[in-house]
Amino acid sequence: MLTDPSALFKFRRDSPAFRAAIIARVRRIAWFSPLSPSRSGVSAYTAEIVPRLRTRYRIDLYDAARAHRFVSQHHRHPYDLIVYQFGNSSAHDHAWAYVTRYPGLVVLHDAQLHQSRALQLLREHRENAYRAELSFSHPDIPAGVADLVIAGLGGSLFYFWPMLRPLVETARLVGVHDPHLAADLLRQFPQASVSVISMGVGAVRTDPEDGQRVRARHRIPHDAVVFECVGLVTRAKRVGEILQALARVVRDRPNVRLMFVGDQLGDVDPHAEARTLGLSDHVIVTGYVADDELGSYLAAADACICLRWPSAHETSAAWLRCLAAGRPTVITDLAMTGRVPRIDARSWLEIETRDDDGVLREPVCVSVNVLDEVRSIELALTHLASDAVLRERLARSARDWWSRHHTLEKMELDYEAAIERALQAPVPRATALPSHFQEDYSALTRGILSDFGLDVARLFAGSESP
Repeated sequence: MLTDPSALFKFRRDSPAFRAAIIARVRRIAWFSPLSPSRSGVSAYTAEIVPRLRTRYRIDLYDAARAHRFVSQHHRHPYDLIVYQFGNSSAHDHAWAYVTRYPGLVVLHDAQLHQSRALQLLREHRENAYRAELSFSHPDIPAGVADLVIAGLGGSLFYFWPMLRPLVETARLVGVHDPHLAADLLRQFPQASVSVISMGVGAVRTDPEDGQRVRARHRIPHDAVVFECVGLVTRAKRVGEILQALARVVRDRPNVRLMFVGDQLGDVDPHAEARTLGLSDHVIVTGYVADDELGSYLAAADACICLRWPSAHETSAAWLRCLAAGRPTVITDLAMTGRVPRIDARSWLEIETRDDDGVLREPVCVSVNVLDEVRSIELALTHLASDAVLRERLARSARDWWSRHHTLEKMELDYEAAIERALQAPVPRATALPSHFQEDYSALTRGILSDFGLDVARLFAGSESP
């Protein structure tokens, strides 16, 4: 690799030698992530950020279908850095086989991976590996927690024991989207290196005519006030609590409509719950909506509901897209949203915060207290449904907040800084990992090759991490 930039001037700019020298100086990155057609939020995230980073780095993508190619590619032409995207989803299962053996930049989209990791190991009938990994991550965990999870009774237990230690202690650098989470990780792992990478989304085009077409498609009256829940429809999005609050709101405001825009996950069924509450005429469930249609659906909304509990400290891309579209939002009041200027739904007091430049910012959303959730949601919906001036004010502030903190340009700059920091970081050596992280699962292959008299030691030389 060319290390002296002045050496470039020895070549004519149009010469093959000059082009070869430029290519040699570009850092090569392997990027583990779910990709389209996976409907994971991280696949959309990767689709937005990687093309921007490719103006500076050579990036090869590895999803579950391509991951098996990584080792041979890496040993033929070693990557300068491996980037691993991790969320609490089975869409990231393929990365676990590589992340501790080939340390790199680990980007955590959730602060709790216990649920997805446990499901992966138990689905593969690796109960002993699960027990060992849980004990390694949380040495003081009460006896019996593993048994409860193995029996299918994990539930909220996952959030108490997040199982992050193998990733954090073997990473060259950990990237997170929230300063509060970064501080929390450093308290738990003082020797870790952690960088904050601002979560960014692209601008969302909202054409009023597109919004009217969406309303007409779903037979929504022209004078209705429409609230939307955008993204995967799950219990954690507080579907039941929102519907209970809506049942109270429509008694006095029958023109209110609620639209769920996204795939349903798990046992949640908004249609059935709406029927039980007598809300069938007020609730629309669209199912999956393609990314290129999202702007049209957001154009149809007067406000959006973006709740999450329990939370794994994730930064909601769906919420950020609502802000980018200039929509007022209702969010859950959490520690990680403490810096967001907001209106408290119960007291209706404005909680202003100072921006990074010290400027006091107006509220961009309404926040809901989980200790009085249904009542808080009811108050938020009532105020927003009856006050168009309030909706317009919050809409302006929402888009301004997005433009200051959550653009793709801001995320790109933070990624470049994190990548450069990771490139300079040493490769940590974790010696206490459970044995299943050190197993290369090549015993069967080695045995077959030995039967043919092949030089197994030479064939497998260099298969360990650098």
